[in-house]
Amino acid sequence: MTTGELEGGHASWAASSKKPTETSASATAASARVVHAWNALRVVAMFDIASFHLTHRYFLGGIGLPVFLLLSTGLTVMGPRVAPRATMLRRRLARLTGPWAFWTLVLSGVHVVRALRDGLPPFGWFEVEMLLEGVETHFWYLPFVTVAGWLLYEVDRVTRGLPPVAIAGASLVVALLATSADGAFVYHDPFSQWAFALPSLPLGLGLGVLVRCRRQTLAVAYVAAFGVGAASLQATGFATGDAAVRFGAAASVLVGLWLLPNRELPLVRRVEPLMLGIFLLHVTVGYVLLDHWIPHGTIPAVPYVALVVVLTGAGVWVMRRTPLRRFL
Repeated sequence: MTTGELEGGHASWAASSKKPTETSASATAASARVVHAWNALRVVAMFDIASFHLTHRYFLGGIGLPVFLLLSTGLTVMGPRVAPRATMLRRRLARLTGPWAFWTLVLSGVHVVRALRDGLPPFGWFEVEMLLEGVETHFWYLPFVTVAGWLLYEVDRVTRGLPPVAIAGASLVVALLATSADGAFVYHDPFSQWAFALPSLPLGLGLGVLVRCRRQTLAVAYVAAFGVGAASLQATGFATGDAAVRFGAAASVLVGLWLLPNRELPLVRRVEPLMLGIFLLHVTVGYVLLDHWIPHGTIPAVPYVALVVVLTGAGVWVMRRTPLRRFL
């Protein structure tokens, strides 16, 4: 979920070819690899995701989820070197699977208490699919990016020596083909979400390699080709869902921001680390807590979503100053 899975933190990384030998030079090079605009985009994209979960309408045209997916998958191949497999798995499991398991257990307890309060069977709310996605529907994201990141890691190990243009070309074809999976599992959680997210693997691989190698012109051509191909597939009925267009828009925005001057935004630096916690808990805040005081429809959708996100962020900020930080 976080853009910092590659380095175990919260920053977005675009690899540099430099290999500093001194500690100070290493820190400078690391700072230069942060794409600050991507972190800002993630904050905005969070509102798009929350808006859909809370109001069933998109705040940013539906590109929020593809942005998160492309960053979470593409970042695994952007590093200048391939980390040891054990290191990669340890970081990914700690950063994604740990929070998923912890909050699944916590919110399961909430469901049990609510069921008992309402005189219902304590586990009547449980469905087998929850073993794959979690107690909340949107929790599917964390198991998916855990598996996706591992798969791309293995692909990256095998393809590191290949020309970037070859990797980009092959990933482009596979990404376009993968858009046909969207809609194949309609309303079958979490399979419908996983099917929607499939293009993020090849598309994230292609973008990640091009960003790592600093191939700006090729990156622009890559997203343009995907956009044209996505539109064509939708027009011909090959891609029946909206994954093709949404991923195309997200990839274009990511590349466009990467090409801009890389300036740090102090406010974003403080807010971006809250994104994982906000993602995990905003639905609970919106439907379990906030609706008790501000029923749905009392205020317009945009202020409602903003209020939920801000309240969730405030709660996450407090919890990150406790031992709960490891799960946020």
